[in-house]
Amino acid sequence: FKSVVLPRMICWSQGKNLPENFVPETFYFLWSDEGQKDRAFHQIVGEFRLRHYLVPSLENGSGHVGQFIKKEYRGRGYCTEGLRLLIEEARKIIPENELYLHCNLDNPSSLRVMLKNGGVIHHKEESGFYVRIRLR
Repeated sequence: FKSVVLPRMICWSQGKNLPENFVPETFYFLWSDEGQKDRAFHQIVGEFRLRHYLVPSLENGSGHVGQFIKKEYRGRGYCTEGLRLLIEEARKIIPENELYLHCNLDNPSSLRVMLKNGGVIHHKEESGFYVRIRLR
């Protein structure tokens, strides 16, 4: 991770060495101490990706945000809080006035998280729900 993945994440956030058709994206990790005071016991519970701007494939696809919460931490509010924090960062980075998000039809939990954070269903297609969250 330290020698390959982390350097790649840093480069991608700076727009360097991007694969074809990728845009710069910043990775954020959501940590939980689960009541532990010793930082050695803090755990990564999820990952959030913020794509810095949209291209047509993202406007009609996954949008600005990628989110993942480890299975054992789901249903405990972590994704809702993680997206709330990500929206704060998006206001500093994203040039668009709205954050574009997408979730599959078979993932109602993800849709609920988006709606709890001020999301509005923009439209629905076979691939899923397209949601917008106003940034400014």
